[in-house]
Amino acid sequence: MAVRIDPIVLSIALVALATVLAVTALFLVVLLRRQLRLAPRPAPDDRGTADRLMAVERRLADLADQVREVRDALDRTVQHVGMVRYDAFQDLGGQMSFSLALLDRRRTGVVVSVLNGRDGSRGYAKAVVGGRPTLPLSEEEAEAVARALGTPSV
Repeated sequence: MAVRIDPIVLSIALVALATVLAVTALFLVVLLRRQLRLAPRPAPDDRGTADRLMAVERRLADLADQVREVRDALDRTVQHVGMVRYDAFQDLGGQMSFSLALLDRRRTGVVVSVLNGRDGSRGYAKAVVGGRPTLPLSEEEAEAVARALGTPSV
């Protein structure tokens, strides 16, 4: 015994079911949009990230300043050294006397000479500016400066 359903009734039932499903889908879409609108969104320019980035930039600027200070200080440190040992007096051997040139990156510094003899020692210092002495140099002092600068002696 088979149950017969009238096709018009079946069509009306299917249209009703389709309408209920469409209304339900529409309701869910509206509900989803409302939830998305209420959900917190990340700011286009996250303030925490911007603050951290600015802190890093400040630190880099500080480090750049410190590097400049170190470079400036390094320019004034002894970087060129030349020494010549010799016998300052004929009656004393062993090359106990010396001239020592101490120059910075700008080729500025001092030549120190210490002359040792039997009756004592004497010390002298002469300034060098830009690779040139401010006072006349002895042969040994000129040789010390030349060695410090890596140039042939005069």
